[in-house]
Amino acid sequence: MAIKITLGNSKGGVGKTTTTCLLAISLAKHFNQRVLVVDFDAQADSTDFLVRTFNVQHELANHTSVFEAIKSPETAADAVVKLDENLDLIPSGEELSGLDLLLFNKGVFGEFESGLYLDLVIQQVEANYDFILYDVPPTSNIQNINAIVASDYYIGVMMTQAKSYRQMSSFLKESNKTAESAHNSKYGYDGAQLLGILMYLENKRSNVDYTVISSALQTYGDNIFYSRIYERERVKRYDLVPPNPGKFDQHDKNTFAMYDSLAQEILIRVGKLPANTPKIRLEQLLELASDDLNHSEYNTLIEAFNKAVFYRDDVLESLEFTANQLTSALRDVFKDIETAKKRFVIQRIVQWTESKGSLAQLKELKNI
Repeated sequence: MAIKITLGNSKGGVGKTTTTCLLAISLAKHFNQRVLVVDFDAQADSTDFLVRTFNVQHELANHTSVFEAIKSPETAADAVVKLDENLDLIPSGEELSGLDLLLFNKGVFGEFESGLYLDLVIQQVEANYDFILYDVPPTSNIQNINAIVASDYYIGVMMTQAKSYRQMSSFLKESNKTAESAHNSKYGYDGAQLLGILMYLENKRSNVDYTVISSALQTYGDNIFYSRIYERERVKRYDLVPPNPGKFDQHDKNTFAMYDSLAQEILIRVGKLPANTPKIRLEQLLELASDDLNHSEYNTLIEAFNKAVFYRDDVLESLEFTANQLTSALRDVFKDIETAKKRFVIQRIVQWTESKGSLAQLKELKNI
């Protein structure tokens, strides 16, 4: 059974479409998950992003859309566009703006009853996937209700700005309301749960960003993902020039390292992390030592470690860590941290790994 997730925020332009698409690519290509993206926004931004990324624009000609599948759920399989190995799309289009009228003509008038139709579509295809990701519009409307009803989880995508932070509470409130209605209905839904809140385009040098994140942490606590998407020109550029997964340069690799970290954290939170996936997370290793690093050093360390881990060929090929690989990665990471702090953090990491039994060999690690 697929894990179904809605990504959203009540404010537009906060990165939910970019996050949905890049997260889907990461899960499919780097974690071998079978992923379906459902574009449930009439603006069809994720459709545009993904068909350009995988150069399948020709597949959309006379192709069934999600709107047509809503009309006739038994045609859901016809709406699926093959993008790449492990990655598919159900596309959208501006005709989806007529969903309210379609349901009215079907004689469906209740708000909750109007929210059942996407799930009827997904039931036809979900057995083929490990993850189904929904991209929805920023307003609270029938598309959002349908997506939450058809989800197991929802993720809030929050740009590190005051307006996005304020609108996050609205998205969470409406999503929780819909999930409770689904759970209490006669239809037997479990009701979607909050999986986490993602900080998007964080500027590590901005005091405003730091203030917003501090407020979010106070409000939402452990619901905030450890993984964050930092401000990068390449992330913004993808709206103009989509990524080419077959020809990543270093900027692409740095960007996808952030999304790989998010994908791994999601897999951990839903209990689906494959047994052969690297499980050492810098945030866990450094949680005891974080008081001894300032904010900038801590974030630099997280970013550098994620990059070193996910884009070392030996790690990607073996999909496991050895003490030597961790040592090599940490040597690069620690080059900008003063020696005293470096030794202290290494000591904490060694203590942590020994207590958890995470690494079989620690001799070289102690000699960094």
